[in-house]
Amino acid sequence: MSKLKLSDRQLYALIEAVKLGEVIKPSQSAKRKAFSRYKIEGWENSKLTGIFYSIQRRLGLIDEVIEELVGVSPLILDPWLRATLRVAVEVAVFRDPNERTIQHLKGLAKFLSGKTHPYVGYYYYELLPRIINYVPKLDSEEKRLKWEYLFPEWFIAKMRGLLGEEAEELLKALNETLPVSLRVNRLKASVKDVENYLRRKNLRFKRSERVETVIRVLDSFNPGRLMEKGFALPQEEASAVASLILSPKPGETVVDLAAAPGGKTAHMAELMKNEGKIYAFDVDSERIKRMKQILRW
Repeated sequence: MSKLKLSDRQLYALIEAVKLGEVIKPSQSAKRKAFSRYKIEGWENSKLTGIFYSIQRRLGLIDEVIEELVGVSPLILDPWLRATLRVAVEVAVFRDPNERTIQHLKGLAKFLSGKTHPYVGYYYYELLPRIINYVPKLDSEEKRLKWEYLFPEWFIAKMRGLLGEEAEELLKALNETLPVSLRVNRLKASVKDVENYLRRKNLRFKRSERVETVIRVLDSFNPGRLMEKGFALPQEEASAVASLILSPKPGETVVDLAAAPGGKTAHMAELMKNEGKIYAFDVDSERIKRMKQILRW
């Protein structure tokens, strides 16, 4: 597997996204704002988005590393220093950066000095070798499992107490990335129509045993064509179940809070046969734009 390559500009974008993520919610709004500032687009966007969400996912563990090295909680550090250290730990400890990327990590000292104070940049530069050479002390089974599966030690200890050796299988399962699931819009297509489309694309799939209109696609694919026609939307079983439990009827009025990007809103509209009213709200204007597009389909 090739080593991770990151440029100065990409590191700057990640740091600003992590810093903004502390004050702008949801975190994807912070990411979009920072990435736009540094013109992160296309393949760069996909690559850095994966790293950004990885930092968010293991933030507790990253902060434990920082506290061990610094001696104080990261929460009392300068915000720019905190964000830079979080990115540096993600890149140097949890990934395999190439030598050029290591040099760019060292160059962040100058970036920090410009953002806050030269002494902060000096402090980061002096600390970085300890981050690069950091090796965790995995002196218990709970710590080993915490590092591998990113669950807190108390949870791991509880699961081991309940399940014994099978606990690791549970932790592994909870870390699996599920295949894309599609929910068929029966106002415009049948489940068989969508399944036939997937067969023509030579894609493997499996129909949900819990929600009859959900199909789990086992191969990578772009659902854009199905979405544009309004035949199906990406939606997990658990999300689709919520609308089925509510079971809105034609002519009723529904209020959907935190509605964007619109999967449940669209599902409820289908169940209501587009007869009635749905008031859909969200705090994220960009996600609302996406929801409007989805609902038009």
